[in-house]
Amino acid sequence: MKLLVLARLRKDAYNEVVRLYEEVTRMPLVIDKRRDPFYIEGRKVGRREGRLEGRLEGRLEGRLEGLLEEAQEMVLEVVEVKLGRVPKQLEEQIKAETDREKLRKLLRELVITSEPEKILIKFGYSLE
Repeated sequence: MKLLVLARLRKDAYNEVVRLYEEVTRMPLVIDKRRDPFYIEGRKVGRREGRLEGRLEGRLEGRLEGLLEEAQEMVLEVVEVKLGRVPKQLEEQIKAETDREKLRKLLRELVITSEPEKILIKFGYSLE
């Protein structure tokens, strides 16, 4: 009789272990991100990379804007030397120009020409 009782207890215990194992394997893995060292370090690295990328992007954008403004100012200076003045509309058009290569070509032609009005018209600018 004792053997039957022990056998039944053993079977119940085994079934309980199997049930718990199945329950545990179905449970989702939950990690507290605030305490996980890998998550914390990953966030720090991500922030550093983001800041660095932002700084580099900002510097590059600033340099490009500076080069564009310099090209615009050089064109306006040559126009003033060649024409004696810079018409307001032309100044606005030159300052609105965002194609640095176009400004470079315009500057080159303005420097070597004796007829700056024709060059400006050729590049699509009005002198009024």
